[in-house]
Amino acid sequence: MFSMIFDIPPPADVALAAPAIVVKPAAKIDWKLKENGNTHHTDRYKGQELVVRRGQPFDISLALSGTPPAADRLTFTVETGSTSALQAKTRVAFGISGAPGSHSWGAVQTSTSASSTTLSFSISSPANAAIGRYSLDIQTGSGGSGPSSLRGTFVLLFNPWLSGTRRLTHTPHGP
Repeated sequence: MFSMIFDIPPPADVALAAPAIVVKPAAKIDWKLKENGNTHHTDRYKGQELVVRRGQPFDISLALSGTPPAADRLTFTVETGSTSALQAKTRVAFGISGAPGSHSWGAVQTSTSASSTTLSFSISSPANAAIGRYSLDIQTGSGGSGPSSLRGTFVLLFNPWLSGTRRLTHTPHGP
């Protein structure tokens, strides 16, 4: 009896309601895979995920669907691991700064065109950042329409070319 009820299609004159809320993507992240791959010596890694080295800035662009928000309305959050915590530095929120930082996460806006719907940024990680797969969440405030969020992932590797990073290597001791 019940299967007969669920197998009956709705009558032709009944219109199904459209979803009440339509969510449009606020932006798309261009990870600049080729450029960052060359700069970070990770261009031989295959795949669609960005692979960069800690302590060295990488570039991204946001293609927005409307008027770009003011720089002070953007918040970047990076996190790695299953139990992210601000205290453990595996989850860090930061805004736009004037210059790249060498001891903390930071973002510098590199595009200056106010009429463009594309914003470019240079993201910096500290030399001692945890190595692993990170999620990047970008919160944008877009005037009266409220904030929106954009998320992507990237991989952060050890950087053997960066002076001052701690390396665990075997050094043979002579007689």
